[in-house]
Amino acid sequence: MMKVITQTAEYEGAGCVVTLGKFDGIHRGHRQLLHKVLEAGKQGLKTLVFTFDRSPLQLFSSDPVSVLFTEQEKRDYLAQLGMDVYVSYPFTKETAAMEPERFIREILVNELHAKKIIVGTDYRFGKQRKGDVGLLAAFAAECGYELEAVEKLKYKDEIISSTRIREALKGGNMEDVAAMLGRPYSFSGMIVHGKSLGHTLGFPTINLRIPKEKVLPPYGVYCSKTWVDRTCYFGISNLGCKPTVQKEAQYGVETHLLGCTDNLYEKYATVQLLHHTRREVQFPTIEALKEQLSFDIEYAKQYFSESVHQ
Repeated sequence: MMKVITQTAEYEGAGCVVTLGKFDGIHRGHRQLLHKVLEAGKQGLKTLVFTFDRSPLQLFSSDPVSVLFTEQEKRDYLAQLGMDVYVSYPFTKETAAMEPERFIREILVNELHAKKIIVGTDYRFGKQRKGDVGLLAAFAAECGYELEAVEKLKYKDEIISSTRIREALKGGNMEDVAAMLGRPYSFSGMIVHGKSLGHTLGFPTINLRIPKEKVLPPYGVYCSKTWVDRTCYFGISNLGCKPTVQKEAQYGVETHLLGCTDNLYEKYATVQLLHHTRREVQFPTIEALKEQLSFDIEYAKQYFSESVHQ
């Protein structure tokens, strides 16, 4: 079971292998680092992920910061991978002012007892981001750790990054998003009761609330896969605020599961968005909406009949 700590002084144990970064979305580049950590852990070292409890942008700006992965999603994913320790270190003004040499000696060596450090080649840290791979390498012999700097992964000849994933999400390019993440973009949470509008229209749906900090692709309809209790359902999901049938601007994701008649309320679900089929629009009548939903369902059935997601 993965242990979650907020202060490196709480770490208990002998030497560890540690990777450091933001890990927003835990994309394929991040996973490359994490798998190297797990491999090193087989040599008897504890496996540890070090990140900050919030984006540095939040310290210097009052504007909300959106994320590809919520904090809970990040923790759940790392625990599933088999990490031993997750450090969610407080990012404060004191942290931002810490000299990189002090971070190495006090945090990585004295408190975490790092024996191996694995980071991307562009990793920066410390006051004014002055610390880099070169500095970590310079302290390796003195501080008794091994350093491994890992080259960035590429997709379509460009480096995979959270920024690129966000841009693809903004354009609704879910296939590119999945290729860079290594899995489809998803929303997770408890299935909650909606207003039964889907049942009224003849297309029952399950509803999830979306955390306000989560990055959203365009409002619209998506071919989707939904996982509930390890069972996979194909379906269509509407992301948005349903302008034809409700007046308030509250957004969410509702999913019609093809051929499903199970009662899934109060169960935990993960909805993966695979393919963006159309933008959300306001229809002139309920009948026009029902006609479009029928078309959307037939489109999804055709998509899954031809798709590798079967």
